[in-house]
Amino acid sequence: MKFFVSTGEVSGDLHLSYLVKAMLEQNKDLKFYGAAGNHSRAQGVEVIQDIEELAIMGFTEVFKKYSFLKKKANEYIDFIKKEKIFYIFLIYFLFPKSTDCAKINTKHISFNYQSALALSII
Repeated sequence: MKFFVSTGEVSGDLHLSYLVKAMLEQNKDLKFYGAAGNHSRAQGVEVIQDIEELAIMGFTEVFKKYSFLKKKANEYIDFIKKEKIFYIFLIYFLFPKSTDCAKINTKHISFNYQSALALSII
């Protein structure tokens, strides 16, 4: 079973690494791909985009990097379709919307620190 994972920053990457480690302890045949960092890479995630390159600080920087980020999002969608990935783990942020997931025939699970990693399946 394949999973696409995405985390927005280093502490999210740390939480993702714990999740990946626990899941792989239960099933060694799982495969994880995505936008992550060194913590997750060390636990077996095949990092297709290092989060260091996605770092943004401040409101105006979002606008400056919008084209780059949109391009990356489209690359992720293409990768998910090509690899026939059905499950997406998003750590610390709420993108994509469930309607976006329906367009590429996936389900996503969001983890949010404020809800103590409560699971919400959309």
